[in-house]
Amino acid sequence: GVIGHDVQSDEPLMAAGLDSLGATEIAHILNERYGFEVSSTFVIDYPSIDMMVGSIVETMNIDAEMEVSHSVKEVQTTRFFDDVDFIQALCAFGEFRDIREAESVGTVPFERWDHSHLDSLHDNLSDVPVRFAAYLHGVGNFDPSAFRMFRPEAMLMDPQQRLLLEETLSLKQQTSFERDGVGCYIACCSLDYTRMPSVQSIPIGTYSFTSAALSVVSGRTSFCFGLRGPSLTVDVACASSLVTTHLGLRYTRENKRNSAVCGGAMISFVPTSTLSLQNAGFLSDDGRCKSFDAAADGYGRGEACRLAYISNVEGEESSTRNIVLSSSAVNHSGFSSSLTAPNGPAQEDVIQQSISMSNSELSAIHMLQTHCIGTALGDPIELKACFTSVKSLHSEIGQISNVAVSSRKGATGHQEAAAGIMLLHNAVKSLQSNTVPGINNLRGVNPYIADQISGIPSVSLALPRTRQMLAYQERGGNVACVNSFAAQGTNSNILMKCYGDSNIRKHSPMFWNKENVWLPLVCPKKIKQVLFTSSDPSLKYSKAVFDIPLNSVVSSRAAEMCVTQRCILPSGVILDAI
Repeated sequence: GVIGHDVQSDEPLMAAGLDSLGATEIAHILNERYGFEVSSTFVIDYPSIDMMVGSIVETMNIDAEMEVSHSVKEVQTTRFFDDVDFIQALCAFGEFRDIREAESVGTVPFERWDHSHLDSLHDNLSDVPVRFAAYLHGVGNFDPSAFRMFRPEAMLMDPQQRLLLEETLSLKQQTSFERDGVGCYIACCSLDYTRMPSVQSIPIGTYSFTSAALSVVSGRTSFCFGLRGPSLTVDVACASSLVTTHLGLRYTRENKRNSAVCGGAMISFVPTSTLSLQNAGFLSDDGRCKSFDAAADGYGRGEACRLAYISNVEGEESSTRNIVLSSSAVNHSGFSSSLTAPNGPAQEDVIQQSISMSNSELSAIHMLQTHCIGTALGDPIELKACFTSVKSLHSEIGQISNVAVSSRKGATGHQEAAAGIMLLHNAVKSLQSNTVPGINNLRGVNPYIADQISGIPSVSLALPRTRQMLAYQERGGNVACVNSFAAQGTNSNILMKCYGDSNIRKHSPMFWNKENVWLPLVCPKKIKQVLFTSSDPSLKYSKAVFDIPLNSVVSSRAAEMCVTQRCILPSGVILDAI
């Protein structure tokens, strides 16, 4: 549509060019001119004229002269017999995968791409991807022998698959899960590695298909560990790994002998994926998530690989468990303001479904682990949905309840396909320690947040800047609500509770025989020209021409010193070649 032209009453106003600023202005006009009390995200939550009229009529409880159609959404209230145990398996891994309190955002590693080289090739900043993100280091190191794999296959295999194999092996050591009845639900949406062989001029071969196909991500995990339950790779963008946990939870409840490995991985290898997100307006210029902050301007990318094991527990055994998943739900926003915009009512629905399907008697929710990635309107929309959904629970208590809100994305970035399992892991750590970590990069609270939650008197919001204690609940334990949504409209939610003592298995450290297993770089067979640098200005750009054949040892060392297809060799390597 075009701004100023008529819009159909059932058509989103954004189809006529309305942006978020204009949507906020419409809400302000409705409040000021007609005395309504709608939130600043009212037009985004109810994007068409029909939806806005319907919401206003329903809120004011008046009779409308025109007929307004409302779709009645039935909430399932199915209850299950068994709780499900969530056993986190993250403590046995290397330091680079641990969650740190300080920020782990840095510049792009040279083994991914040379940002300075890209910067020199383009004058327009929109053609150069953001150089800052929370990257994992050492992803090229792998031990093929630990998984009965030959080096040629491991060299071509997507490092996301490698990390998942390592995580699964550690998870098996910690939980000793069996093969039969174990489902494998893996979230993965990055196809970056499929472009690497063509960049390195590697011909199609035996392992080309299995190296990076998304279907193989879960299939290889099931194959290597003999898991004979369902094996699915899920791609619903940023909600993927929380959806895998939902699927795993449902699968385990089909049969008490069933269990599931759930989680996801996200690693970025080429600049084009970052550039596409940047040009879509999703990314922050400084690569940092500013969740709940007034300066929120997009998210910073993060990388992670996490897995969880879900199994059934019955009777007295459940009393010895630490973290129990109570319920989960997944839905889609349907027809809303835009494909990528979050939808508040749809998020409210999925949280209400999760609450209604919970096995346990929930009187309150004590912590919210939010998806908030640092957008000016997305964060307030999610908070309002969460707080509106828990209002009915808290109003029954008869007193003000404190709800701690947590988000670790200021420190770890937004891990996209792995974001949901990271939210779940952070909630587990908080419930186990009775603490909530501080929110990084929170300096001034987003003014829209107060506007969104102002009508919920039974709930007191806490946005901690530093680590704080959770009030210990003697009866029933603390309850956490984990929420996630995706840029294509999927919403997911999980409720979990903490009680009893932990029975997580103690295990010895894992010892790897890792080596640099990476795609073979294209290296010259001879050194034909050498550019010498010196502190002497007169010798700075001196050149010497050689014709030196490289043996296999020197060539392999040269392969490790390639940046953007150029070998940068120390003088010692050249002397070895001579």
